[in-house]
Amino acid sequence: MPVLVVAAATVKRMQYRLAYAEGTRVECHGDDSKSSFVFTIWRTPLISTAAHTMASPVTATYAPGYNTTTHHEFRTAHNSAAYLLFTLEKLCATTANPTMLDVGCGSGTITASFAQLFPTLRITAVDLSPEILARAKEHAETIGVADIVTFRPANVYDLTATIGTGTQFDVVHAHQMLVHLSEPVKAMQQLLSVAKPGGWLACRDICMRTFSFYPDTAIMQSWLRLQIATHDAAGGSSNAGAPLGAWAVQAGASREKVKLGMGSWMYASPQERQVWGGTFRDRIRSGAMRSKALELRIASDEEMEQMAIEWERWIENENGCCGSLHGELLVQV
Repeated sequence: MPVLVVAAATVKRMQYRLAYAEGTRVECHGDDSKSSFVFTIWRTPLISTAAHTMASPVTATYAPGYNTTTHHEFRTAHNSAAYLLFTLEKLCATTANPTMLDVGCGSGTITASFAQLFPTLRITAVDLSPEILARAKEHAETIGVADIVTFRPANVYDLTATIGTGTQFDVVHAHQMLVHLSEPVKAMQQLLSVAKPGGWLACRDICMRTFSFYPDTAIMQSWLRLQIATHDAAGGSSNAGAPLGAWAVQAGASREKVKLGMGSWMYASPQERQVWGGTFRDRIRSGAMRSKALELRIASDEEMEQMAIEWERWIENENGCCGSLHGELLVQV
């Protein structure tokens, strides 16, 4: 078991370089005050996710950026929040004008889908980006639910600054949001705090390690390792779906009130391959993922262009498909 001592300034770069290039798990032990760290390198087929804790704490960002979010508009309540629909149906049948807070609503297609399915639901939808909120509002207007949904900018780490102290909701919903955060437990504390007693918190987040492809090529696996490494380096939590229940308990939820499940996405139709494959291709050619990979020196221009071309081959392959698993959390507050 090799042990390596290096200067603290090189810690982050080495962690991601080793994790990406070798497919290893890298453990780091040390103290900032001593200016050196010890790396234990385990040759196992895992990608290190521990290093994301080095990111700036309590920073709410959407690292991938909003230029490549067409794939978000594929999302609806049925394909992305089916685990919540029975709870909403029961709530709307027993409560007059129930309320929902949709946190990190993005393009707003799930939000609008909720509004279509449950017209008595009064929804407040929030996101960091005024740009994406404008698109979400436009979508709500297009499908005729703008009178049911209110859109506001907000930071998940300080929800009361937007919604007001003491304001609470029957349902607090967050889809694929915690996966992008460096402090998911702190965010979940905020989510729980704005749910009414007896109300619900619902979260769904991907486990990036579960991505599976056909055709499953070496280049696609290299892309997946790079995706995980750059996501965590940017402050995300790439395996967020698995620890949702643990995070909820750490945030103050009663373990007895926590319900967990796993859902899936599968992209296989020509339209799905074009939208999702095109997004992954574009992010590797011009997005934040590419910038982070170059910053960390864990992939070259040539390697990333090979990945982009491989995604184009996948799009054109009539048998091509890609799937992933997602943790689903329901907590009664």
